[in-house]
Amino acid sequence: MSWLNQFEKEIEKKILDEVNSDELFSHVKFLSDIVRTSGTPGEEQAIEYVMNKLEKYGVPTKLYEFESLLSYPISAEIEVINPDKKTVDCITHAFSASGEKSAELIYVREGTQKDYDSVDVKGKIVLCDNITAGLEQMPEKHGAIASVHIRGEYVCNDIVTLIWGTPTTRWAHLMPTIPVVSVNKENGEALKELVKSQRVEIRVKAVTDTAWRNIKLPVAEIPGSSESNYCLIAGHIDSWHEGVTDNATGNATCLELARILMKHKNQLKRGVKIAWWPGHSTGRYSGSAWYADNFWEDLHENCIAYINIDSPGVKGGTIRQPSGMPESQNLSELTVEEIVGERGASRW
Repeated sequence: MSWLNQFEKEIEKKILDEVNSDELFSHVKFLSDIVRTSGTPGEEQAIEYVMNKLEKYGVPTKLYEFESLLSYPISAEIEVINPDKKTVDCITHAFSASGEKSAELIYVREGTQKDYDSVDVKGKIVLCDNITAGLEQMPEKHGAIASVHIRGEYVCNDIVTLIWGTPTTRWAHLMPTIPVVSVNKENGEALKELVKSQRVEIRVKAVTDTAWRNIKLPVAEIPGSSESNYCLIAGHIDSWHEGVTDNATGNATCLELARILMKHKNQLKRGVKIAWWPGHSTGRYSGSAWYADNFWEDLHENCIAYINIDSPGVKGGTIRQPSGMPESQNLSELTVEEIVGERGASRW
């Protein structure tokens, strides 16, 4: 990097020269063939693989185990009852309540407070543009009994709880208590047009499996040569389905970082910790939240920076969107610019 001194540039070059593409691809190949849903044997297999590789590389590692509230989307149904019967493809999301409800469908635009002020949704099912964590809380607050959300061209898995991490007794009341489902843009627009012209009744059914499950969290700890503080690097190890991008490529990158940095540990002024978070996709980041809760003092006193690695190296990617806190945003953009010749724009 251009801002490094000559000695630091030499170390950087040595580290970059040691990146092994074959090693990276072998990790990606293994992990992408596994369904890594958190709390399942697939995730356990992925974590065992990470632990075995770290042992092979001689990296000091700790494995934590704890209970987490995880939610698996199982199935969802929408049936238009009136005026004409028809089914509409949909999916439900992690932490939706399970249940079946039939009622009039009411369009509430983006589901803001202002949108709800103009309609009565008590005992009704709401149709809403898009979805964000916590948005489903608004229909419940106004008496709706279920919610249907309009997404993009494709409907992706999501998490519909306002709570970050496993809920405590203080926040448990924010858990969704109504069925929440999503439809793609084409089906959503068709429902919208139907609602605009006449009274529409639908039946909504959602099934989720929400329960306490044991999960494991591996953390590699590479000590620094002269200081006790460290940089924390991480990415989630669980995934919605089998596949590469979310986040097998990030898991592989973390393993390669651990391998190389361990070889150069005597040249590291500060330490490096590398974590593979469980409970990300079906637990609303419950693994990283657990770690932050249990190691808060250490993080507060000794962690100088956090680098999240999620889905790097996506083939065909053309848009660079480095992101970070204000203190690190400029560094993120400069790094991307130096590597790809394009500064990129922050997504925030």
